[in-house]
Amino acid sequence: MEEQRYKILILATGGTIAGEKDATGTIVINPNNNVIEGLVQRVKGAWNTSGTSSEKVSIDIKHIAYKDSSNMSQKDREEIGAETFKELQKYDAIVVTHGTDTIADTASFLGVALKTDRSVILTGSMKIASEHDTDAVKNLADSITFAIDARDNGKSGVFVVFHGSVFEGKWTYKIRPGDLNGIKSYFGPIAEVDNGIVKTSVGYYAETAQNQVQPKSQKSPTEPSQERKLSFDTGYSNKVALIRVQSYTSPNDVLSASKGKDVVVIQGLGDFNVPQVLLPAVKKAMEDGTMVFVTGPTNETHGQIGSYAVGMEALKAGIIPAPGPLPFVMQNASFAVGGGGRSREEVLERFINNYPGQLAKELKSYLSHPSTTDPRSTNLGIFLHETERRRAILDAFAYRVRGFKERISRPGSSQTGASQKNPEPENRQKSRVA
Repeated sequence: MEEQRYKILILATGGTIAGEKDATGTIVINPNNNVIEGLVQRVKGAWNTSGTSSEKVSIDIKHIAYKDSSNMSQKDREEIGAETFKELQKYDAIVVTHGTDTIADTASFLGVALKTDRSVILTGSMKIASEHDTDAVKNLADSITFAIDARDNGKSGVFVVFHGSVFEGKWTYKIRPGDLNGIKSYFGPIAEVDNGIVKTSVGYYAETAQNQVQPKSQKSPTEPSQERKLSFDTGYSNKVALIRVQSYTSPNDVLSASKGKDVVVIQGLGDFNVPQVLLPAVKKAMEDGTMVFVTGPTNETHGQIGSYAVGMEALKAGIIPAPGPLPFVMQNASFAVGGGGRSREEVLERFINNYPGQLAKELKSYLSHPSTTDPRSTNLGIFLHETERRRAILDAFAYRVRGFKERISRPGSSQTGASQKNPEPENRQKSRVA
């Protein structure tokens, strides 16, 4: 019997992973280079060396919107999304190679706009492929490994694979340039990839994620499904503004930023707090038809909404609390408004629907009666604190595992035999991929 053959498309969109140094040592993105093609050959070479047959995986490459991701626009993301939507009809999975500066923006855009029963994986690198210690080969290999595992086990959705971790795409954000472990997630990793093995995480994602693992398909990987769940929404608004509140932010700043906008996202202070001096301007913006959301001061804010009087006043004024990393909040708000013309209730419904189970339930419970309900009397603040605790546990576990592996792999390590095996927590499931 002939072995199954997996069809995977790489959509190359530029970024550091496709970068080269010019004569001055500056990293540039040349649309005519073949860096991604070279990386695929290096991945296949590593597979063959390790005894894994690369003949079981068919990889095609297509270049699109090829640029430094700092130059990526929402139109570029729409083009990437449209191409992904079209090609998902023919492939088992799509891997998007992307620059890290805005990989979270594109992952959030696709995570909100694209509904699919296949997997879309975004990856990139912090170091160009020609560097001796580049992370490009590993990140691309891990992405393909996860794509195969996702196809075998019915996992679907938009993901980001980076430095051995797999994240649900729309919750990701970048913490530091140049850090190989510089991509994180609001809810922690959903899985880890190690030497061709995908280890599924437990905790928050396993309990509440929307993309639950389905029973393994009996169809061959490339056999078309009779009931494809595939859609691509382009109903977002480009009239979106961001206000990062500082002590010197004035009401005029709010009025100027909100003029003619469908959405204003305020990156507040502390636990979703907005200075009271800004509230009259915020109310004026809302009276003029602008939807106003408030999120935390960092991508990692899990504070208790309404824990301070200044925060309560902002919520009573009608500002919508928006937990999550900034890339997701911005993209979700732009799709929720969708160009205007919808009632506040419809906007809130669309906005909340992109949060996972329990968090969506708590937000909906609070926002149903925002003027009379104290969020502290709901489970919303408690839930966010619990999420932070779970994420910290997952991150600490991943850090300890990597530290252990690094110690035993050093030359001269005294640890031998069984002690050199990778730790296998009992609460993790293994899926070996070909």
